[in-house]
Amino acid sequence: MGPRLVAFATVMLGLAAPAVAQPAKDTLSYELVSATMSQTPPRAGFVIVEFGRTMLKRYLEAGNTTLPTATEWTIEARERANPSNVHTVSVTEVFVAADPALNRLVALKPATPLDPATHQIRIRLLEGNYPEVIVAQPTKRGASAFYGPSKGRDDSDIYFKGLAVGTTGSAPAYTIDAKYAYEQSIGAKGGSLGGAVAYNVDKASDIGPDTITITSAYSKVFVFDAATGLILTADPAGLEFDSKNDTRNFRSAGRGQFVVPSAKVGSRSYVTGDLTLGYEAGRTQKGETAASGIWRTLVGAGGYVLLQGGPLIKRIDIAASWTVRLLAQDEPMTRLVDGVSSTTLTDEARHFVTVTGALMVNKSLGFSVGYRHGSEPPTYRYVKHRGEVGLVFKLKQVNKG
Repeated sequence: MGPRLVAFATVMLGLAAPAVAQPAKDTLSYELVSATMSQTPPRAGFVIVEFGRTMLKRYLEAGNTTLPTATEWTIEARERANPSNVHTVSVTEVFVAADPALNRLVALKPATPLDPATHQIRIRLLEGNYPEVIVAQPTKRGASAFYGPSKGRDDSDIYFKGLAVGTTGSAPAYTIDAKYAYEQSIGAKGGSLGGAVAYNVDKASDIGPDTITITSAYSKVFVFDAATGLILTADPAGLEFDSKNDTRNFRSAGRGQFVVPSAKVGSRSYVTGDLTLGYEAGRTQKGETAASGIWRTLVGAGGYVLLQGGPLIKRIDIAASWTVRLLAQDEPMTRLVDGVSSTTLTDEARHFVTVTGALMVNKSLGFSVGYRHGSEPPTYRYVKHRGEVGLVFKLKQVNKG
């Protein structure tokens, strides 16, 4: 147990802990870095939870206060001698430490007593990206505290899924879907600024995705209520091109994503979603429509289901997304016709749908089964009802925005 947690429990969660460099803020994404049982009255038996760089807005506004409702938390107690024996414990109240933006500590009162000697006790926040922490495990430090679990590819800042196939007498074929993004926070209310690169190229099939993007990035989160808010993102300048650089566009983009609260479905599963509206604008630098302008209106929706797992599979993430690009001008569309790749110029709407289920063995690594249909710029290679499998690695930077 770290020194801040010791002080917090000993003085009844009322004294300030040593300040960290930057106060916490609410970005609708979180990581829980430690949890321990308090042994000190009047909160003996409470679970003390430390947040990472972000924290719920209502906690930030409730320092040194007890909040009577705690439906945003769940506790899972798994018997150590018999791991198949699991029961869920509700949280009846939350005490927020003094000066929460710096201390980032809360104390959870379980509905029934907990014993970490006989049970593994897993604490999960049922908002944002659904982070979790196990009581009495070492405090998460460094990158482990900086990155939290992500829902799916669209939600991730670090993402990798790939497959390589070698054949005699030919170059290896591969499929890689990867992205990396990083943003630096601009003060408590200034949002965050950085960049992103994405590589989604399929060389293992007759027709598949072929999209590479490099962009600058800015984001700002506006929290309206519990687990509800607007995420504004902008890519002021960027490039999108194919793996051979035969098609290349310069573009800027912006979008607003409205996030809705999660809802419980059954005894151990949760669902949430979002709506998106945005644009992409720019100019074709290279390709069949070179020197022409680009304007695309984006409309989309996303859904996410969390299924709590067991001893081996910690969680099951099911993420679905749909995006349609409404074009103001002709752009290429590449389809497979009678086994031959054929490209035409058209302004028809470009739909793109994905559904992915990931069996996660920890917060970042899992086995993925997915479905893809539609096309993405710049080449819009039309993939029709395709299944995908592979290992996946995914994480989310929690302090963006």
